[in-house]
Amino acid sequence: LEVIHTSTRRDLHLIIIARFDDYNKLLVKSFCRRLGFSDKVHLLGTVPHHELPYFYSACIAFISLSYLETFCIPVIEAMACGTPVIVSNKTSLPEVVNNYGIIVDPTDITEIKDAILECMSISRPFSKSLQRAGKFKCSKICKRLYKVFKEALEGVD
Repeated sequence: LEVIHTSTRRDLHLIIIARFDDYNKLLVKSFCRRLGFSDKVHLLGTVPHHELPYFYSACIAFISLSYLETFCIPVIEAMACGTPVIVSNKTSLPEVVNNYGIIVDPTDITEIKDAILECMSISRPFSKSLQRAGKFKCSKICKRLYKVFKEALEGVD
């Protein structure tokens, strides 16, 4: 929010696509209103899966600052759209993103702000994101899983 608040770019907005209960939606909206930039923060709730690539492709960065995450398919989907990603160092996401995204401490506001500013200068599509996302194609994953299951079932009566 600080990046949006201090940026000279008028077209910079924060779009949050997530399920919010009424209490948390009200909390975020009142917080943004109190800071004077509620017109720059948009809580969309959930959107149909087939519309997500439009959002991924249009954003400066896909940001997942989770404290508890196992894999996070949306990070891979964003990378497949050529979008730079910023992820938390507190989960398995550094392993998923590897050196192809920006890994930050989700409690360090300055680090997050610097990562967003860095993403603002990256040209699109971000080839590092595309390269990493290619490692997670469904066909590759299914072939690997098939091989694992096949090996595990060999010798089982």
